Amino acid sequence: MPSISYQGMKFPDAPGLKMACGERQARLRGRTQAPSARMGNVAATAAPGYARNGYQADWDRYNRRNRQKDAAEAVADGGGVGGISAAHQYTAATSPRTRYALAGALRGDILVHMHCYRADEMLTILDMAKEFGYRVGTFHHGVEAYKIADELAENGVCGALWADWWGFKIEAYDGIQENIALVDRPAGGCAIVHSDSDEGSNASTRKPQRPC
Repeated sequence: MPSISYQGMKFPDAPGLKMACGERQARLRGRTQAPSARMGNVAATAAPGYARNGYQADWDRYNRRNRQKDAAEAVADGGGVGGISAAHQYTAATSPRTRYALAGALRGDILVHMHCYRADEMLTILDMAKEFGYRVGTFHHGVEAYKIADELAENGVCGALWADWWGFKIEAYDGIQENIALVDRPAGGCAIVHSDSDEGSNASTRKPQRPC
């Protein structure tokens, strides 16, 4: 949205969380730290999921008890608001943005976007989303999204896809020009033409018109 400030550029009421899978995580971060492989990437993505289930429960309990009881009743109930310790209240109220964002994603308040190329990895992410109870809104890039077009449609997931760019690294080799058309084909399918480069953005109004 046009604006001088980044605050003004925010799309209203559409907070989002961007995560990534694939080569980028291992190639950029795996040189000196985990994750250094695709399995490690999945493990690193899942680890805060297990933690945030408990974190969200704490927040929900805190808010529910805080609404139902006044401060005196809460203190009598366990030494803090809603039976939660004063130290835990402080931790929850001043939690890092990361933990807050993860809890918001689990509640469905924050839309999850995934940087992902390969079909098998996108399916793994969808399995993880089902396990932790959150929804993936969009797969970005999705060079192999055409292979799982039906699964994406069934799960209400969009593909933000390049019009005709692939093959620039190993995980991007198996692209086809019909990717967008095939992802958009099923009932409920959702395909978006996008680019993350200035050159691609400038040509984005012309590229979708090219015949497949």
